Amino acid sequence: MLRIMRDPKASNTRRDEMARTAAPYLHPKVVATEFVPPPMPDADNEIRIVFIDPQGKHVPFEPPPELAAAATGPNAPQQLDVDRSEDRQLLTR
Repeated sequence: MLRIMRDPKASNTRRDEMARTAAPYLHPKVVATEFVPPPMPDADNEIRIVFIDPQGKHVPFEPPPELAAAATGPNAPQQLDVDRSEDRQLLTR
């Protein structure tokens, strides 16, 4: 079909007919699809970062001295009064 469409010796009528026939293959129609939102994550999904030593034991996190000093300076972030009881329940599961 494309060979005939591009052949300058073919008649215009034949070239037009080949273009009409090839169009669905070269330019498929856009079909509307229904949007399905992804499922909401469960409450059981959580990300936990822990430090483990080479022997496999849990190591508590201790910030480096420069971070510990920055946390006590005048530009230190302020603790907000936020109820974290629900977060604690998730972490103790």
